[in-house]
Amino acid sequence: MTGEVRNGPGRSSRSTSRLPVPREQAGTVVLVFATACAVTVMATRAYLTLTGFPQIGGEVYHLAHALWGGVLLTVAVVLAAGLSDTWVPPAAGALGGVGAGLFVDEVGKFITQTNDYFFPLAATIVYLFLVLLAGATFALSRYRRDTAEAHLYVVLDLAAAAADDRLTTQRHLRLLHHLDRARECDPDEQQRRIIDAMASAFATERALAEQHGSSRWDRLATRLGPTVTRRLARAVLLLHAFGAVTAIVTLVALPFLPPELRTVDLVTASGDTYELGGFGFRVAVASTVAGAVGGVLALVAVVLMSPSRRRVRPATVWGVAGMAVLLGVADPLASYTSQFSVFLASTAQALALLALLLWNRAERVAVEASEREDALASVDAPGPGPRGGGRP
Repeated sequence: MTGEVRNGPGRSSRSTSRLPVPREQAGTVVLVFATACAVTVMATRAYLTLTGFPQIGGEVYHLAHALWGGVLLTVAVVLAAGLSDTWVPPAAGALGGVGAGLFVDEVGKFITQTNDYFFPLAATIVYLFLVLLAGATFALSRYRRDTAEAHLYVVLDLAAAAADDRLTTQRHLRLLHHLDRARECDPDEQQRRIIDAMASAFATERALAEQHGSSRWDRLATRLGPTVTRRLARAVLLLHAFGAVTAIVTLVALPFLPPELRTVDLVTASGDTYELGGFGFRVAVASTVAGAVGGVLALVAVVLMSPSRRRVRPATVWGVAGMAVLLGVADPLASYTSQFSVFLASTAQALALLALLLWNRAERVAVEASEREDALASVDAPGPGPRGGGRP
């Protein structure tokens, strides 16, 4: 049952929803966190491999890098909780990502009684952790609440940048958009006063903001154009399509392997050998099957992107589906048998996904530009002349 809640003289509003309202830059900040975490894990493993796995602390102590990760995570939380500056969220995301990377890199020590840093399942856990972060980034970038309260939260978040003169044109446009949406969502009296005050403060440059309001992503897509971005996306997707051919050939050859070869041994960077046996072999086969499926989906996208077809939406859907299968299924399985070398493949797949989305955006920007030109042409076109053809 919803009723009226009195909040003071002259104000009566509907009961306030307690559903969470994400920050305006939540998706970007979590993306910074996830990227910093992934880069830290790969950089740490590469550094330790190249330097022979040194230990800090002498004969008695061992200062594991998980401790430094905890320090950075603590600093990130204190910054996020204690400061209101506009640079804090991305800085806290970066520091927290580095700290999380240093911490989760040692997960093998936490799940084994022998503190085994090279335990095969550790790489899979790290990879799944990064997949969850990627999922959180996507969810936060898509999650929206269409209420006056939620839009005002975003407006106040964006307006904070004006205090230190960092309100960019793009942020200004988003602020005005959320003010308009808040006004359309049946605000109560106090919310309406806030909307009017903010609109009066920020609407003076609306025309200038709308004129120069394209995002960096749009500007990059416009600069490269649909043709260049399509060729780039096709090239990177074609590499994964070739991977499908290799995977299919491998699967066809599997029934002819003698039983003694149907096993997998993992040799770590430290030289230790883990006998994964038949289970490891089955995991490798499952990863190969998923790789073949993802590659075939990428091949369909490549065909749909050909100049003769150029079907933007279907090609994007098939390409994204292929990369999702590779990143979400094939790579987690492969990480168990190939450890952190799978991160190289994941990076290539993430770049393919980025190129595909950039091409999609370039096509949309080109269509929007064409529609604007057609609209302007129709406005500027001369109307029909006076009947009779002569001047009075």
